[in-house]
Amino acid sequence: MKIASLTMLAALLLPADLAGQELRASFTAGVGTYRMQSLKTYIEIINESLPFSPELVDAFPPSLWYSAEVAVIRGDFSWGLAVSYNSTGSRVSLKDYSGEYLSDRMLSSISPGFTAGYLLPPLAERITLTPGAMLGVTFSTMKVDETLVADEEYIDDYHEDFGAFGLYGGPSLRLAWAVTPAVSLELQTGYILTYGIARFKPKKERDSWSGSYEIHPDWNGLRCGLSLCIAFR
Repeated sequence: MKIASLTMLAALLLPADLAGQELRASFTAGVGTYRMQSLKTYIEIINESLPFSPELVDAFPPSLWYSAEVAVIRGDFSWGLAVSYNSTGSRVSLKDYSGEYLSDRMLSSISPGFTAGYLLPPLAERITLTPGAMLGVTFSTMKVDETLVADEEYIDDYHEDFGAFGLYGGPSLRLAWAVTPAVSLELQTGYILTYGIARFKPKKERDSWSGSYEIHPDWNGLRCGLSLCIAFR
């Protein structure tokens, strides 16, 4: 269903007559930062409610992100379709002679959307700067694994998968160096803002899950990466 929707969007977005236009495909790999304030607050609440004091080892650190884009360039303007992948996670742990407690949350998202840009006058020979914007939807997943072992016996072993749907948008900036007329390298940076009231819900309905504290996927943060771009004229 998602692939069919993207195909329809591409048919509307990319004109059939490419005369005087350029089609560009790019792949980006880089590092992203993720705020995840809702989840950090939730973890603090859970830790304070426990009869012991675990330590937050990882709190959604920066990690790799990837993006692929197909865009049409006409004159100084470009617009296209892109999809990106982000991931991060957290770990809470405590281990002593009596046992061990582990609580892991692994998050990932797939984000298809639109991109647009405006090509500024060249900064130097073969070097250009393009400010732009992006807007789309985000499909987020969260895998929770919690275990409590005491005296070598499993006291608690909890596993659950959650999902959420939301919107995102933000500005971007690309600094490109033309290696050849058809191939270029880009340094890309941007800031992602997530919108809406999306919250994580169990993928499997459970009567025992109340969801009293709403946990939102908060992918807000910087994105910096290196892109390989190939132009088709």
